Amino acid sequence: MTYNPNNADPYKDLGLLNESEIDQIYARRTSLGASSFVVRGILRIWTETNPERNRRGVLRDFLKRLLRLAAFTRFDAQSEEELADTLRKALNASVAAVGGPG
Repeated sequence: MTYNPNNADPYKDLGLLNESEIDQIYARRTSLGASSFVVRGILRIWTETNPERNRRGVLRDFLKRLLRLAAFTRFDAQSEEELADTLRKALNASVAAVGGPG
């Protein structure tokens, strides 16, 4: 999942999410969790945004949005920056919908 040979510690990404958050991603294994490229992108964008309010709800909504996008988007065909932009837009929409101020 999070092995990255380009890091000094290739397994450091394992600490970016807690166990239940990793389980949320891998529950969607056939569409999201099967691609280490996509999982690394999710981790990267998630840690950039790091929603503080309703973190679990935001993650669940974010992953649902990605599943809907996956029906007509090939995430693996995108460059790292294109994928980051796609993921960032989806996560920002989730934060606004679920984890907004209140």
